[in-house]
Amino acid sequence: LKLKRPRAPEGGDAEGAGAAAATKPSEAAAGAAAAAREKKPRLRSRDARVLVYEEAWKLLSGWDKQRVFLHPVTDDIAPRYSEIITSPMDLSTIRSKLTKYKSLAAMDHDVVLMLDNCMKYNGQDTSFHALAASIKAKWRGELPRLEREEGEALER
Repeated sequence: LKLKRPRAPEGGDAEGAGAAAATKPSEAAAGAAAAAREKKPRLRSRDARVLVYEEAWKLLSGWDKQRVFLHPVTDDIAPRYSEIITSPMDLSTIRSKLTKYKSLAAMDHDVVLMLDNCMKYNGQDTSFHALAASIKAKWRGELPRLEREEGEALER
């Protein structure tokens, strides 16, 4: 932190200049730090939780390199999908709900639904089923850490 010394008022009041310069740098630094804290509010627990959900979403979307789960599945690309899957879910829908989730458990429900839907619609011998199973295993591996981060966010 670089401190500037106040200038003497024009007209050259030596006493005024001396009084301003007498402020100790440590006092000025403490005052600047207090002002910075006032300007930068602490994240509320809800905001901090949303950051955890955003981190989780980024993990999921990173694992989906081919963007298989990014958008809703339509019957045009997956015949009879809407007849077989009654509660569709995808990453774009999950992303739109990040600020609405009350807990990581609610987000987890949607993630597992999305992956289970894929495995239900696609046979075990397909690359889609294998991708969903792989992402589900990675998700389950990351969930304990994300739950800890959510707990820490709630304590803020």
